[in-house]
Amino acid sequence: SRALVQQRCMLQGAAKHQRSASRMPESEPGLRWATGTGEPISCKAAVAFGVDDLRPTDIVVAAPSYPIAPEDLERAAAALERGLVERSAEARLVLLGAATREHVLLVGPPGVGKSLLCRRLGALFSEHDSYFEVALTRFTTPDDVFGPLSLKALREDVSQRAADGFAGSAEVVFLDEIFRARALLPALLQLLNERTWPDGSRNRPAKLVSAVAATNALRDADDDDDDALFDRFLFRRAVAPVSDAGALDLLLTPTDDDSRDDDAALLAPLRE
Repeated sequence: SRALVQQRCMLQGAAKHQRSASRMPESEPGLRWATGTGEPISCKAAVAFGVDDLRPTDIVVAAPSYPIAPEDLERAAAALERGLVERSAEARLVLLGAATREHVLLVGPPGVGKSLLCRRLGALFSEHDSYFEVALTRFTTPDDVFGPLSLKALREDVSQRAADGFAGSAEVVFLDEIFRARALLPALLQLLNERTWPDGSRNRPAKLVSAVAATNALRDADDDDDDALFDRFLFRRAVAPVSDAGALDLLLTPTDDDSRDDDAALLAPLRE
């Protein structure tokens, strides 16, 4: 049946990916079957053939494509790590979060470079303003995160936020002390999970690629209120202060300007 052919196509293609990927024509990516004559056809076209006419041993899988070249990812990692000591793992973790469009939670005391890494990540997306950060407290309101109500819109009897420069228009968002803003929990869950944000009576799409959150200490294990928020962060890491062995390196490491023209917009293809 057609369903059987499609299922075998997927299973055989995954099993023989490493062996036969080099046999895939570059101009026609995807899974391939071959007829009894050896002529390659696509999986979609294979459905029109009988199972006995197909040679599943000839299935090949094209190498997966990615919007950013490996050398550009290495340059981005180097830009994040520049001038920092013992922060290679954290730098590559926030880069991995951006590359996979997932969110990162960093747990550590103040002064260990959590916000600096996130600012640098935002600079790699655009030469313009693509970064937003906020220090959350129990008094933080949606206006502080998504923008105040637009006075111009209110004159026209429309409830709409002046959102430029706030979380809804940023590709990288840094949320400091993420577990303190209990009143913002529904809006933050919506932003992180659905990538939309509340604007009056409507939900608008956010430009968010990745959010990095920080906290000085882990939440109380007996507190269930933050479980949903905690689960939104696929990558989590404890960030320790620089060790005694690395303190000398920290003193000898020259200060460096964070911004470099050749690093700007390295991660721009990840917006799509």
